[in-house]
Amino acid sequence: SLGRVVLELRASSGQAAWAVGSSAGERLARVVRELVPGCRVSRGVSRRAVDQAVVVSARPAGAGLATERLAAVVRAVLAALAVTAEGEELVVQLQLGRRFSPEACGRVEPQGWLELLGLVPSPSVTSERGRRLKAQVGRHRAAASLRLGVRAASPLRQRTLLQGLLGALRLVEGPGVRLRARTEHPARLDAVRRPWRVGLELGAGEIVAMAGWPVGEGALPATPSAHPRVLPLPQARETQRAFATGVADQSGERLGISISDALYHTVLLGPTGAGKSTALAHLALADIHAGRGVLLIDPKTDLVADILARIPEQRRDDVVVIDPTNPCPVGINPLARTQTARSAPSPSGGGASPELVADTVLATFKGVFAESWGVRVEQVLSAALVTLARTPGATLVDLPLLLTNPAYRQRLIAASGA
Repeated sequence: SLGRVVLELRASSGQAAWAVGSSAGERLARVVRELVPGCRVSRGVSRRAVDQAVVVSARPAGAGLATERLAAVVRAVLAALAVTAEGEELVVQLQLGRRFSPEACGRVEPQGWLELLGLVPSPSVTSERGRRLKAQVGRHRAAASLRLGVRAASPLRQRTLLQGLLGALRLVEGPGVRLRARTEHPARLDAVRRPWRVGLELGAGEIVAMAGWPVGEGALPATPSAHPRVLPLPQARETQRAFATGVADQSGERLGISISDALYHTVLLGPTGAGKSTALAHLALADIHAGRGVLLIDPKTDLVADILARIPEQRRDDVVVIDPTNPCPVGINPLARTQTARSAPSPSGGGASPELVADTVLATFKGVFAESWGVRVEQVLSAALVTLARTPGATLVDLPLLLTNPAYRQRLIAASGA
């Protein structure tokens, strides 16, 4: 058994937070992890004292509440919590005590002095109240105590917030069933003291309604957006090449992508403002600080400017910015990666054959000038590019001179051995 269980909902500045406590301790944490896969159980919830408190009970006791509009009740409760301003707080504290097993209901017990004295007939099992009571005792339920608390600047504001919350809870009232609230010392709520007597017997659906647990479709008041979903950090994770930090109880803990995992494709999806560029900037800066090479292509240049402003001093001489709008652009020679018999070996041991490099450049030209392309053009350019690729130090700038200057062409052909 989990013993006494306390569900507490606190809302401040229009945002709600749920906490759960139990005399069973770690046993409750295990149950929560089993029922909600992937969740984290954090301890040390911040709780501030309330200024005013009331305890809520149902009359007649043990009567079933109306939970047909469960989603509407939850939405109304959260809407009442969403009106809290900065420095204000509303608290819903639900204590679950003794559990009851399902049982048969033969008759409706009299409630009130008039029914006990026989002056007013007790309702039958077939009445609306009788059907609700029969359904209530025919399922698992628990004795419960419901307390509401408020912290606000003035007594008038405290009363307004409590009345709004109590009005939302009254949606669970059914035929012949009413919720009543009486004032209680705030210290009893702050200390989570056991009640002298319970005022409610609640089933699972009624507990959800009273605790304001977020159920139903669509966005709910006083709750964060469902997307993007907040997930716990994995236990085994990269912390050096980090792009994000945890929140809540994992605040300050780092999450990254290891350099071995970075060898695979990484796709970042999200709407504008979700933080895609920020994550990429953190990954790029981590590689820059580690001395690795980084190639960044950004048509909008915003990310480039952000990273350039944060490059460490020791890596600034390694930076090359290729900007087509710059009056002094950086030249790129696609023929520089060839490896010929006359050229010195590449320091990295790489280098492609002249024919392969020439074919790659030719394919680029063919795509750019497709409308003016022909067999003769392809033959001439192919031979010219192979000649340049076999000539150490040659660039594409030499291509027009090679095609128009016979003396220069003869010298390159003789030098390349073509």
